Amino acid sequence: MIALVGVMVLFGVVVGTTSVGNQTALYLQSPPENFGTASGLSRTFGYIGSIASATITSIVFHARVSDAGLHDMALILVGVAAVVLLMTLFDRQLPRRPEALSSATPPSPDTKGNPLPPRTRPLTPGAPPC
Repeated sequence: MIALVGVMVLFGVVVGTTSVGNQTALYLQSPPENFGTASGLSRTFGYIGSIASATITSIVFHARVSDAGLHDMALILVGVAAVVLLMTLFDRQLPRRPEALSSATPPSPDTKGNPLPPRTRPLTPGAPPC
């Protein structure tokens, strides 16, 4: 029982910290007027991922849990990862060079007029940099 609680706490901490990191990245990359849309899309795709995960698990382990089913699930995940990697590599809207990224999102000046890098912009005016 203690081991089960330990595993649950470990997974809870991991999920909690990654969700905060993803949310911070979302807010740093989105313009303030699109926070609601970006947040809604993020949650929607999180739900779609959960549904896909449950569906794949139920298909692979429909009769019983086995090593062969685990290997099948790993092959499915590698296939999905390969498709996502190819989609990313062939997406022409993504900048190819770091210079293109920095010119696409101009830095905001701080209170003294100095430009801030895009990743350290405050979320709200007057807030300290992240």
